[in-house]
Amino acid sequence: MKMLLLAAGVMREASEKNLLENYTKRITRWPLTIEEEKSGQGDENWFLSRIPAHSYLILLDEKGDDISSMKQAKMITELEGMGEVKTLVWTIGGADGHKPAIRERADRVIRFGRQTWPHMLARIMLVEQLYRMQEIIRQSPYHREG
Repeated sequence: MKMLLLAAGVMREASEKNLLENYTKRITRWPLTIEEEKSGQGDENWFLSRIPAHSYLILLDEKGDDISSMKQAKMITELEGMGEVKTLVWTIGGADGHKPAIRERADRVIRFGRQTWPHMLARIMLVEQLYRMQEIIRQSPYHREG
């Protein structure tokens, strides 16, 4: 299975890019591609045109469900086991969130808690979570349940 992150906006700050690259390099279980929607407005046609066939679409959105890292890792393992999903697509929309057409296409909507996060930081947090999920699946000591 492949991972695809579709995100509104372009990451420009070197420090943010470095942190994103740091976590991206650690992910070895799945090929990860990150694509940026240059306008930063969350153009629904751009997002929809980049979702490959046989994908499972997860939107990151403030109105989504809270889900633990452990449950996310379990969800990914189950999707891998089904064999039908070729690409797990994660999206981070623009400042106004996701448009209705993308919401209708989504298989799941999740959030990083009840707080509001800047888009670039959410991107880094998502990639760290992908790394964390990989490590949970591998049963490495990186993730500690409290």
